[in-house]
Amino acid sequence: MKNKIKEYVQNNIDLKIECLEEETCVRGNVCASGDDDFDREEENKIIEELESGNPWAWCIVKVSGSCNGIYAEDYLGGCSYEDQESFERNLYFDVMRDSVINQITEELLKNYEFVKNILNND
Repeated sequence: MKNKIKEYVQNNIDLKIECLEEETCVRGNVCASGDDDFDREEENKIIEELESGNPWAWCIVKVSGSCNGIYAEDYLGGCSYEDQESFERNLYFDVMRDSVINQITEELLKNYEFVKNILNND
């Protein structure tokens, strides 16, 4: 039953991706390569992108979805991407999308079991 519900959710989910402002400071939070000069260069690139108006340069990504009135969401902070499309090509998107689908599937399965129990007790 769970696989059937999950397949339904995958085919009918209304998925949304949002780029939210990251409040964590860029400095000291981008990478820890062991090479301070490299780390500083990476931080500088991100800061320049932010100053140029690219919100995806340093952000929190929210992936949310709804299906049949059930809503779920997942967040990832400290993200740095060129744009939404580059995020969608990243493994994190697949993981977050699957998390949202699984959350909705579990909730629908609980609802199904609840209704089934009510009907069986009548």
